[in-house]
Amino acid sequence: MEKNLSVLSVLILCFAVVACASPPYVHIQNEFNRSLHGFSQESEDITEVTVCYSSSNTTNRDVMKLASDRCALFGKKAVFETQDYQTCPLSTPVAAQYVCVAPDKP
Repeated sequence: MEKNLSVLSVLILCFAVVACASPPYVHIQNEFNRSLHGFSQESEDITEVTVCYSSSNTTNRDVMKLASDRCALFGKKAVFETQDYQTCPLSTPVAAQYVCVAPDKP
């Protein structure tokens, strides 16, 4: 009986996390670290961007658009590099990492 209750609790927790999944967003490491030099100042240039998302409520197109828009602010284009499950919080567990590169010259 106790084991069934534990399994039920885990299932409820999983459903709650999925139901509360946040929309995708650009993750900025140390964004709230007030002790860093340049805290709350916009970047002048970036070389990479990380998008946190939940695969249960986000499409690849949504993720790519966020990364592309962020790199475009600096005149660059986003190129997918990798993804992991260690960077972002539980409500948006997937981190898609892109490299921002200069666009090809015609």
